[in-house]
Amino acid sequence: MYHKKDQVGELYQILSLSKEVDEVVLSILIYILKKERIQDCLEFLSQEQYQFLVEMKRSKVENLSLLDKEQTLNGEKNIKRIKDVLKKIRDHEFNKQNYSTDDYEEIKKDLIIKISWDNKIIEFLQFLVHLTALDDIYIQCGSNSLHLLVLMKVDLKESCFENIRIRNTSILGANLVRCDLSGSVLDNVIISGVNLNQAKLFNCKWKNLGINEGIQLNGHSGRVNLVCYSPDGKSLASCSDDHSIILWDAKTGKIKTIIRGKGMVKSVFFSPQNTTLAFSYGIFVYVWSLKTGKQLSRLNGELSV
Repeated sequence: MYHKKDQVGELYQILSLSKEVDEVVLSILIYILKKERIQDCLEFLSQEQYQFLVEMKRSKVENLSLLDKEQTLNGEKNIKRIKDVLKKIRDHEFNKQNYSTDDYEEIKKDLIIKISWDNKIIEFLQFLVHLTALDDIYIQCGSNSLHLLVLMKVDLKESCFENIRIRNTSILGANLVRCDLSGSVLDNVIISGVNLNQAKLFNCKWKNLGINEGIQLNGHSGRVNLVCYSPDGKSLASCSDDHSIILWDAKTGKIKTIIRGKGMVKSVFFSPQNTTLAFSYGIFVYVWSLKTGKQLSRLNGELSV
């Protein structure tokens, strides 16, 4: 009988193979695949090993400067290692099933205990996410990889996820602040609580998205005009016609602070550093310190003629 413990061990064993791959080589491989518009990664590595080695030496990608002579000479070994792990993960259940379902809850918990501290495996999971933008074969394992990265709370802020294709998974609560998701395709993905503050979302194709009913926030007595997440995803700010701005705990839904204005508040935004809050009513813009809870400045927006 094939027990869940065996599944965890087998998947961990496959992912552990990636620890033998130089992470810089993974970045260069993605760069070359995009540059050459390669759609079959395994075939490229099998048929064009020489081309890949030449590109590794000639490419002027930013990470190439990190490769020393020894790493460059190990190019063939790196190619073999990448091929081995991609072949094994291609045929594994991780590339066929949706690991965000309850059926895989125990497997994920045990797996995360094993890999959450391992930067090499985390780098490889990120590589699989990027690979979804190029190779159809690895879309499901790339989607499952993103799900695991979110569960492990890996710092994904400001990542370039351009053109990734994610399906049949959950990225519940993902912090994708300032990420580039332009051209991304999401299909049958749960996106509840995802923080997309300042993210690039040009030409996205998202469909069949799942949004679980969350906490209902009650605090305003007038129409709410705007709601935004803080850059760290821990707070929400809302402004209303009732002359107030409310800061909420994004996880519990409890009110943290209420700022009283003198008119209907139409807009509110956090600073990128998550240190100040800016909001406006009438002709004035107010800047508020989140640390001290005091007003820092008042800007007059009226144009003089």
